[in-house]
Amino acid sequence: MSVPPIRPPTGFLFAPNFLVNTAYRSKLAQAGGFELDGVGLPCRLRREAGFVRGWFARVNGLQTTVNARPAAAGERAHDINGVLTAFYGDGLFRPANDGEIVPMDPAFFEPVGWQELPPADLPIWMFVARDHAPPDAHFPILQSGVDLVVQGCLEYGEAFAIEYLESCGFWSRFWLDDREVARRPWVHQPAWQRIDRLLATHPRDPEQNTFAARRLPEAYGERFGPRQPIESPALPQPLDPRPGLLVEPPEHFVFGFGSLINTESRRASNPEAGAAVPVRVQASAGLRRGWNFQAPAARLTALGLERDPRSSATINGVVYPCEDLASLDERESGYARRELSRADLRFLSWKRLPPAARVWVYVPDSPTGGDPGTDLAAASFGYPVLQSYIDVCVLGALEHGEAFALEFLETTAGWSRYWLNDRKLARRPWVHQPRYREIDALLARALGDEVFALRRLSVEYGLLVPGERTD
Repeated sequence: MSVPPIRPPTGFLFAPNFLVNTAYRSKLAQAGGFELDGVGLPCRLRREAGFVRGWFARVNGLQTTVNARPAAAGERAHDINGVLTAFYGDGLFRPANDGEIVPMDPAFFEPVGWQELPPADLPIWMFVARDHAPPDAHFPILQSGVDLVVQGCLEYGEAFAIEYLESCGFWSRFWLDDREVARRPWVHQPAWQRIDRLLATHPRDPEQNTFAARRLPEAYGERFGPRQPIESPALPQPLDPRPGLLVEPPEHFVFGFGSLINTESRRASNPEAGAAVPVRVQASAGLRRGWNFQAPAARLTALGLERDPRSSATINGVVYPCEDLASLDERESGYARRELSRADLRFLSWKRLPPAARVWVYVPDSPTGGDPGTDLAAASFGYPVLQSYIDVCVLGALEHGEAFALEFLETTAGWSRYWLNDRKLARRPWVHQPRYREIDALLARALGDEVFALRRLSVEYGLLVPGERTD
């Protein structure tokens, strides 16, 4: 099968602001009609670029947000950590009322983790806000915005979040705690304790840290009083010595070939497992992906890898770091962990692994007691393939483009009549799965109308004739 490569990005957007948060970035891209990668690459814009970061960007909504801008006369530029995210097409360059996109010199960026920077011939851009002014009573710092930033940073580890807070200036006593049910923050912000602990201790400089001045809405009114002193917010001093790598290159990586292709699914078990490298395992590995793992607890048939050198095929997926293999071993109950040879991996984009990385894959235990990946059981009436599971896999594959998703479907064996459409409100799928049309169109295109027609709603599935109901 001839498979086109993953399309190269138009360029990269450097996010030193709210866009460090993956969910917020995706939401903004959908609203703006442009396409961004779901996962960012943590990096650092070096002080030689001449920028500063702080709470000085006024935007719609009567708030002051965090952003970067060129250092003004008399200001010392400092290092600014953030994320690079690939974008596609020209939708990012549409005019915006509150800022502009400016080109950046790739030479001023450095990695802070195991991921390498993109090739130098791919351009990097940054969004710079137009209106610069410190917070005041009418344009406060909002805690909901601070939460967005800190949660986004924590996707890349606590050290990354601490560096972000330390390299951010213009902290102000005009700081409004606007969390939903702010007196009971755990209701809507389960990470509130971790966030507040970081804010109470960073920035370390007591002249910079204004966390103690944060006020609930009822108490914020005092900020409007006529005797309030005029603030002179400051920028942080450049960190010396300079921070180096915040995360040492990990040794262990896992090949995800099903639901673990999906970033949200990976992060459900490991919140810091966002970054991933799209790869293809060659047929020389002697494996084939298929619906062949009957999970006894869930009573479904999940994806597994079958060991059969005679019918092996290529398998696309993602490789992601995982140092806590013991916890993943526990999650992947019923599977055996085996090491993949680096010689059997083909990288599908500019992303690469550290030279010393070891790559593991989970292969189903044999139901007959043989070697893992042998004598596997196909889907049956009592252990169907579930559409909700397929949705997770396909949406994960679509993170890397339509061609990647089609390859995923076309290189998966074991499609059969034991295919249950278990979506919530399956007869009105748009209520809970807004991308159902896109998913179903890909399934019909990759598998053909005849195979796709095997999928059944719950009532139809229960009406399979006795001869078809093999448990």
